[in-house]
Amino acid sequence: MESREDCLHEASECDRLAKLANTQATRTLLAVAAFQWRKLAEKAAELKKRSWPLVPQAASIAVAGGLVDCLSAVCLRVS
Repeated sequence: MESREDCLHEASECDRLAKLANTQATRTLLAVAAFQWRKLAEKAAELKKRSWPLVPQAASIAVAGGLVDCLSAVCLRVS
């Protein structure tokens, strides 16, 4: 799982790319990706506070992170 700082870095990178995007659709996708990275950052911070995180929560964060990675890759190809 990514750390809170890694997730926030990815969110800021999505924001940066959104400003450079050529189309509104790409800007919107990148804004959604940034939002999802920020949600993942919050979850990573919550899990770090717990001494024994639950496996289903960790798995859902990993899956969501993979989805955001996929979105980011698609957006980079479009822009």
